[in-house]
Amino acid sequence: MDWLEFFASTIDSLAWPGLLAVSLFLLKAPLLQILARISSLKFGGIEADFKEAFGRSPDNADDLSLIDGGSTPAAEPEDDKLAALYSLAELSPRAAVLESWIAVESAARDYIESVGASKNTLALGLDRLPDKARTPIEGVILRYRELRHLRNEAAHANDFDFPSFYAKDFVEEAHRIARVIASKTKNS
Repeated sequence: MDWLEFFASTIDSLAWPGLLAVSLFLLKAPLLQILARISSLKFGGIEADFKEAFGRSPDNADDLSLIDGGSTPAAEPEDDKLAALYSLAELSPRAAVLESWIAVESAARDYIESVGASKNTLALGLDRLPDKARTPIEGVILRYRELRHLRNEAAHANDFDFPSFYAKDFVEEAHRIARVIASKTKNS
């Protein structure tokens, strides 16, 4: 085997893996959008349901109803405002995210006022409150931060593509967090 044959053999061996790597790199954004729309996957005897995983973080996997002693049951769609937000999620997930965030922001503003913190604190987020003021709502601060990040993406990202079932989960989580914060506001 001379050096030309070696060179040809090397190129032949690396051509397809190299093409695949370059293709994946160039098509990363469209592939991620497609993968975000997958709600379940079946392969052989293995089945994975990704829709159920939304809203559960590995750092705080406890249900929000446990945070305030169980007084926050799952959101009921019978509530007129929630039903309207669920319908809006079908039509425009971005609008549903933005509209449901208003309740969280309002509850946070009321809480900040009730603990006597500066109104500028709201712009920084609840996690910037002094420790004494954070303690009653410590259990929801991580979720608040996650939802705030998603809300900011919905408000500012040009390519925000959020499936409607995720928007419905966002609406429910935002409603729960707003209720927990509001219940702590009354106790403060």
